[in-house]
Amino acid sequence: HTQFRASIDPELTNIWVPPFDLLNRETSLQDLPEAYGTVTSVGDVFWSRFGSVKALCFFQGLERFPFDELRCSFDFASTAAFPRIKYNLLGNLTFLGTGEDASEDEIRKYQEYAVVPEKSSIELEEGNLIRATFVFKRATRYYNLKIIIPTILFTFLTFGSFLLDQRVGERLGFGVSVLLVIVAQAILTSDILPVTRERLWIDVLTQGSQYFSILAVAESLLVAYLHYIKVEPAEGMEGSSSRKRNDEERESFLENRKEEAPREEEELDSTNDKESLLSRIKNFHWTAEKILVLDFWCLILFPSTYSIFLIVLFASNRNF
Repeated sequence: HTQFRASIDPELTNIWVPPFDLLNRETSLQDLPEAYGTVTSVGDVFWSRFGSVKALCFFQGLERFPFDELRCSFDFASTAAFPRIKYNLLGNLTFLGTGEDASEDEIRKYQEYAVVPEKSSIELEEGNLIRATFVFKRATRYYNLKIIIPTILFTFLTFGSFLLDQRVGERLGFGVSVLLVIVAQAILTSDILPVTRERLWIDVLTQGSQYFSILAVAESLLVAYLHYIKVEPAEGMEGSSSRKRNDEERESFLENRKEEAPREEEELDSTNDKESLLSRIKNFHWTAEKILVLDFWCLILFPSTYSIFLIVLFASNRNF
C-alpha cells in the first residue's frame, strides 16, 4: 500500500476525493486536520480523519426536562449538484468507554451529558443520505439536588403553618418567609433551566408548588381575618347594647329613686361588666374553635392533595 495526500482542495490533493460533507453543519468536515489516504494494491482507498464537527440540531424530547433524552441527527451526503456516487455503511457507531473492555481512563464520570449507545444509530436512507442519530441523557442527579428535592421539601414546610396557633403571632410571617424562599430559589436556578415556549415538566413542578404555598399563606390570612376582625365587631355590638340598656336603666332609677341611684348604678355597672366579659370569652372561644377545625382540615387536605399532585406528575413523566 502507498500513502497519498488527500484533500477536498484540488490543488492540494494527489488523489480524487468525493464531495462529502455534513449538511446541517456549523463546522464542516473540511475543517478537520489534513490526513494522508492509504491506497492498497487492489485500488481500495482508506482515508481516516480525526477531529470534531458541530451540527445544528432541533432537539426532541425536551419537555421531560430534567429526565429528558435529547436526540440530535447528523446528516451526511454529497454536496455535488449531480452526485453519481453510491455510499455504503461498513459498520455501526462506536463509542469510547462504553464497551466491556473500557478502561477507567476512557470512561468519563463527570459530565453534564452522556450518550446512550443502545439508542443511538446510523442509517443509510434514500438519496445516499447517511443519518447518524445520537441520543443524550442528562445528569439528572444535579437537578434533583438543586431544584426538585428542595422545592418539594419547602412546599411541605409551608403546610407547617397550620400547626401554629394564630395567637402566636408568627404564623403569617412563617408562611410568607417559606414562600419567599421558594421564589428566590426559582430565580437563582433560572439560569440552568432551558427557556422555551413549550411547557416543561420542571415548570409544572415548580409552579404547582408555588401555587400550593400561596394557598397556604392565603389560608393564614383568612385565619387572621376570622380572629382579629370577626371577634372585635361582636364584642363592640355586645358592648353597645349593654351601654344602651345601662343608660335606660340609669335614667329610670334617677327619676324614681334619686337617693338610691348611685349605689344601684354601681351594682348595674358591675353586673354589666361581668356579662360583657363572659360574652367576650364565649365569642373568643367559639372563633378559636372554628379556626382549629379549619386548620385541622387544611392540614389534612393540603399535604394529601400535594402528594397526589406529585404522584401524578412523576407517574406521567414518561409520557409528558
